Amino acid sequence: MATSESPSFQRGWVLHRRPYRNSSLILDLFCVKLGRVSAVIRGGQRNPLLQSFQPLQLQLRGRNELRTLMAVEA
Repeated sequence: MATSESPSFQRGWVLHRRPYRNSSLILDLFCVKLGRVSAVIRGGQRNPLLQSFQPLQLQLRGRNELRTLMAVEA
């Protein structure tokens, strides 16, 4: 069931990143509320914030094994 509310930001860290397709990344993340999750971000190879062990505010969407990272803030 789809909801209209936007996902909230969560505190988290990038544990590992690997390339996916042309410019996307698959990230292993650790979030305070969710624990360890995997997420894909489109165009993420150009984003300098996505370095390992940097504290970030992450906006994730989806409930599957592979979530979608919608936004990142330092």
